[in-house]
Amino acid sequence: MIKLLERAGELLLERFIPRVEAQAGETWRETCECRYDSAGIGYLWWRDCRYAPGSGEKRCGPCWNSAIRC
Repeated sequence: MIKLLERAGELLLERFIPRVEAQAGETWRETCECRYDSAGIGYLWWRDCRYAPGSGEKRCGPCWNSAIRC
């Protein structure tokens, strides 16, 4: 049971913390911001980023609602 909980924690970290060792062409998610709806509930917004092959330039897509409350 403890091993299972440890692995769940590792998966959460992998999902919510951008990978600093990302290489060209590899994609990761970054947090954009916490946005609030009309009911005052905050949701995290994310965007997918990657380093362009060749130039190594960081490129990110538009932000989208993750449905995770903040």
